[in-house]
Amino acid sequence: MPGVKTIGSMAFAGCTALTSIALPAAVTSITTNAFSGCTALTDIYVSWAEGAVSGAPWGATNATIHYNTQFDADGNVV
Repeated sequence: MPGVKTIGSMAFAGCTALTSIALPAAVTSITTNAFSGCTALTDIYVSWAEGAVSGAPWGATNATIHYNTQFDADGNVV
């Protein structure tokens, strides 16, 4: 998702197979319901500090947000 700055309304809604996602540092806006209905989503990894993007967990009621995550050059969580 290089270059993505905004994750819009219902962007991942209903993705029941999605269990984790790593969001790039370029993301500065996520709507409150971007992950609505993603019942299997348990982990969201972000490089920014808590509160930098409002509305967490953005509709992912079962998810834990992992703030200040470090990523390698390929975007993988380290």
